[in-house]
Amino acid sequence: MAESAKRHRQMLREIGSFYTDPKLAECIMREVECLDEVYDPTCGSGNLLAVFPDACRKYGQEIDASALEEAKSKLANFTGVLGDTLTSPAFMDRKFKSIVANYPFSVKWEPKTDGRFSALPTLPPPSRADWAFIAHCYYMLADGGTASILCFPGALYRGNRESSIRRWFVENNTVSKVVLFEGGYFEDTSISTELLVLRKGKESDGIIFVDSQKCLEKEVSVAEVLENDGVLSVSKWVSPEPEPKEEIDPWQFEQQCRSAMRKNLETGLAQSRMVCLMEGWSLNPFLEELKSVIDSFLHTC
Repeated sequence: MAESAKRHRQMLREIGSFYTDPKLAECIMREVECLDEVYDPTCGSGNLLAVFPDACRKYGQEIDASALEEAKSKLANFTGVLGDTLTSPAFMDRKFKSIVANYPFSVKWEPKTDGRFSALPTLPPPSRADWAFIAHCYYMLADGGTASILCFPGALYRGNRESSIRRWFVENNTVSKVVLFEGGYFEDTSISTELLVLRKGKESDGIIFVDSQKCLEKEVSVAEVLENDGVLSVSKWVSPEPEPKEEIDPWQFEQQCRSAMRKNLETGLAQSRMVCLMEGWSLNPFLEELKSVIDSFLHTC
């Protein structure tokens, strides 16, 4: 039974069905500003949309029919469409102020050129559809809108085609924030994830990087990110401040060393004297050896 369930989960991952942890869903929702309506291009069974208020109009597309039916049964004010978002996208006649997504990480796809991807310098590679989902979300944004997209960390630093596409997003000042979440939110893997926040019509020329586990935050200019190949990984930009080195007083340290040396010498000599008394030996020859060592240093200092 367990093996069968595992195979079923693997099948759902391959076709794009994902479960979003409620705590993680709350974090994703907090990055969008408009709660009147929201769109999720890979909505699964609706766990991500479920954190939005009932009054919020919810729109979603899902490739798995059973997951979509579950979403329809539990979500208020929901319009859902069955289909593959990358090949047969729904809601193409409208734009959304708020978009959230927990797309299937690094799945294969068949690259196609349409309006969603025509502005990109290249199409995402067939082996990894991450930036195809991200580009779709950005295309569906209304002016002034925000997309809060949970990403596989590798998409934010990998090279080749993905690097070119990532640089395009940075150059066009679409990236507002990147948040690193520690692992443990997903049932079958402990990988960390990163939340990519895109804004259409963004005015600030900075990108905010946040490590949610270490409570660290840093704003980096678009120019600096571009100088580093457009890498958007939080670990590239945010790291704990090094602990200040303790200043050591050389004379105080020397006195501590000398005190320890005298104590060790006294202890060692006391033990040697005890053994000599027990065995009837003389300690004087050894003391003369030590005196000779000390005398040799007296003439060099």
